[in-house]
Amino acid sequence: MRAYIARRLLQAALVVFGVITLMFFVFRFMPADPTTMLVEGGMPEEARLALLERWGLTGSLWEQYWRYLVNMALVC
Repeated sequence: MRAYIARRLLQAALVVFGVITLMFFVFRFMPADPTTMLVEGGMPEEARLALLERWGLTGSLWEQYWRYLVNMALVC
């Protein structure tokens, strides 16, 4: 019985990890920048770049992914 529960918990953890990873990459490969959905068309470029920097979206894709995983672990 313990082996069954341990196996199911491991499977659940893998599914959660897979869903989190899928969500990250789906949102990163969307054609629009995340800031375009939140701001009006008249936002200065400096303000948009500052917003991207604050959200950690200026690094490489793998840096962003690592930061995303760390933040998800802290939330849980």
